[in-house]
Amino acid sequence: MRKKVYIAHDDGAFIEMMSVFLEGIGYEGYGSTELLSLLLLDSFNLPDIFLLNVQLWGEDSEMIYNYLKSNEPTEAIPVILFSTLKRSAQNSFDHYADSFISIPFEINELPGLLKKVLPEKDKEE
Repeated sequence: MRKKVYIAHDDGAFIEMMSVFLEGIGYEGYGSTELLSLLLLDSFNLPDIFLLNVQLWGEDSEMIYNYLKSNEPTEAIPVILFSTLKRSAQNSFDHYADSFISIPFEINELPGLLKKVLPEKDKEE
């Protein structure tokens, strides 16, 4: 079964591009530009990894990450944050994320990063 990656970004074309890339490396990519879509994910169809744009929701970003990590259905799902922020600004998000990608990034780095953050039980499958 393909691992699912939820992509939250303000650009639908970026979500589509990432979904195509992810499909090519054995993942199912999907996502939304809308905050409500992320908050209303069906608990029976949750992703295996969240790939979230730090700057997508501005001041609400901290609330989103707190929600994901304190909500029982999503708390164990790894979160990879990505942003154009400088590393010093990224430090404020480190406690929310399992990993962080600075934009721009090399797309070929993503497969290794996804494998790195998957829970151990998933790596054995």
